[in-house]
Amino acid sequence: MVSSDSPGGQPHFLSAAQLAEDAGRLVDSVREEKPSQRAITVHSAPLDRPAARQLLAWASYCGAALVIEPNQAAFVATVAWARPTVVAVGQNAEAAQLCQWAQRSTAGGRWRRKRRPFGRLRALLVAPELDLAEADRDFWAQHEVRVIQLGGQGRSAGG
Repeated sequence: MVSSDSPGGQPHFLSAAQLAEDAGRLVDSVREEKPSQRAITVHSAPLDRPAARQLLAWASYCGAALVIEPNQAAFVATVAWARPTVVAVGQNAEAAQLCQWAQRSTAGGRWRRKRRPFGRLRALLVAPELDLAEADRDFWAQHEVRVIQLGGQGRSAGG
């Protein structure tokens, strides 16, 4: 499989074995709390990037429902509508908007019980070139959402 997102703008080739290995790493990182619960994923990055291929391989392997939202302006609204278990962000603006919306939606008065952002979000998959602010990572960890850096060695917060 060829991907256009590589150093120097050269084509990046991903073998079926590499995709399977990447999918396996995600399977281990993004386990369902209830085996009967189907993963629902929202993704927006271009599909020709290695991280997107890794996500697609994982979704195929797990039978996850995949919602692809190409319009950055509609990304957070799509996430709110889909109530996913996994969200993949590919741009800093998306990550910031998502965190802002989640912070507003989970901030509650004293009568509100603690709940997960977007109802059931368990994992935030981050493109390899993005670096989330530490405050955002802390917010996700406090709400039991794992932050997983796609594309190899990743940092994880929470869970």
